Amino acid sequence: MSDQFKAKPLPYTMGNSGDLIKHGMLAEFVDCYGEYFSTRLNYFDPFGGRPWQQPMHPIVKQRIARLKPCSLKLVQSQKYYGSGHIVNEISKKNGGRIQVYSSDRDPDARHDLLVSGIRPIRLNQFSTEDAYSILNVCLETERQHLILLDPFYELERINQTILPKIIPFVQNNNCYVMLFVLYHAPEISLWHNFLCIQESLTRKNVNVIALDCQANSNSTLPSESKYSSYVALYAPKNQENEFISKLLDNICQYAYNLQAALKTSIDFSYHI
Repeated sequence: MSDQFKAKPLPYTMGNSGDLIKHGMLAEFVDCYGEYFSTRLNYFDPFGGRPWQQPMHPIVKQRIARLKPCSLKLVQSQKYYGSGHIVNEISKKNGGRIQVYSSDRDPDARHDLLVSGIRPIRLNQFSTEDAYSILNVCLETERQHLILLDPFYELERINQTILPKIIPFVQNNNCYVMLFVLYHAPEISLWHNFLCIQESLTRKNVNVIALDCQANSNSTLPSESKYSSYVALYAPKNQENEFISKLLDNICQYAYNLQAALKTSIDFSYHI
């Protein structure tokens, strides 16, 4: 690890099943957006974490190798890229029209993100101490925006306060928000509550595209045998039908692709 990095190694394996549904959907979205639209896109990741620091885990390397060609596979290297660098690499492919901004509550992680070439988030009403404060900002209307909310593990808070803020935020700012959720068996009632809340808030208000990966009891990677993972993209209702149709097709194909690579079930769902 280079001396320029300050943060400690990550407490989980980059490229785990949760990363693969989250980063796969992210890669398909930004690639499809870059090909379809000529306008710029700002990407914000307030839960930025730490840049890659270690070689790809052998199991993750095998999974990437098993993937058929797709947006995520094309940007991965010997070290597993995190979300900001995935978007950066795809942006290069699409003429550099996607600007990447990231933050983290840990100052050492923020330092490492800057060192690795990621821009800091500087928006009115945003605080580095509270990643969710990005839902309080007013985004500029001249560009389109995508926000990734990637908390480690707080389903109850998401149900109570975060999901009810996300949907009006998407509507009011005409932007995209991607939300990552971890849950495990003792929380099944909370998980069912999440699905009910999401259904009630989104049905008439925003588009939703989601991937769900069940806990893999046979996995030897930490936590994969315990946690299920879910990622949802919330999109404005006024998006061009051709773009949404293409995006749906790409994410659906990625779900089949990843299911074969992981050798476990990946559920694809949407309502438009």
